[in-house]
Amino acid sequence: PTADYAINGNKLVYVPGMDNVEGKAVTVEYRFNDGEWATFENELTLPDGNYTIEMRSIDHVGNTSPSVTFEWRVYYEALQEATVATEQAEAAVTQMSIDEAKVKVEAMGEVQEKATLLSRINDVQLIVNDINLANEIQATLNQMEPATVTSADVSTVQVKIDQLMETSRKTTVQAHLDKIQQILHARTAVEHAEVTAQQADKDIAQGLVDALEQAEPFTVALQERLVTLQQIIDYRTQFMTID
Repeated sequence: PTADYAINGNKLVYVPGMDNVEGKAVTVEYRFNDGEWATFENELTLPDGNYTIEMRSIDHVGNTSPSVTFEWRVYYEALQEATVATEQAEAAVTQMSIDEAKVKVEAMGEVQEKATLLSRINDVQLIVNDINLANEIQATLNQMEPATVTSADVSTVQVKIDQLMETSRKTTVQAHLDKIQQILHARTAVEHAEVTAQQADKDIAQGLVDALEQAEPFTVALQERLVTLQQIIDYRTQFMTID
C-alpha cells in the first residue's frame, strides 16, 4: 500500500494511496518524535517546533508499509509574528518598532525568510538614522549665531547634510544652512569694508546685505554699520578733496 504527503506552512496533508492488489484505499498512520501511532485524518496543523515525523500505510487486510521518516521544523506562527512586526516597523518608522521587529525575526532562527525580513527592517533603520541625523543638524543650525558663525562651522554642517538622503528633510536643512552662509558672507564683507573704508568694498557689502531678509535683527544691525561706514567714507572723501 502507498500514500503521499505534502507540507505547507504549518500543515501536513496526505494523498491517500491505493492497495496495490485490489485498488482499495489505505489507512495512513503517523507519529511524532517516537510517540504513539495515530490515524491520519487528511490534514494536521502543528504548533511551532521541531518534529521527527514517521508515516506508514496499512491496507484493508492489515499489510503495513515500511515507515517513512523525515524532519520538519514548523515556524509558521513565528513567521507571521515577524512579518507583522516588520510591517508595523515600516509603517511607524521608529527605533522602538525596529527593535521589536528584529526580536521577532531573530526568534525564527535561521530560516529562508529571515534575510528578506531583515533587509526590509534595515531599510527602515536607514530612514530612522536619516531622520535622527537631520534633527541633529537642525539643532546645530538653530544654535548658530550670525555674529559668530565661521566658515569652518558651515563646512562641518555641510559634510553632515551631504550624508542625508534626497528627501524634504535634506532640502529643509540645506536651505537653512544656505541662509546662514549668506549671512556669513555679508557679515564678512561688512567687516572687510570697515577695515579698508573703501567705497568699492562698501558697495560689495551693501549688495550682500541688501540680499538678506531685511526684517531680521542681524540684517538691521549690518545696515546700520554700513550707514556709519558710508558716513566715514564720505567724510574722508570730503576731507581729502578739501585737502
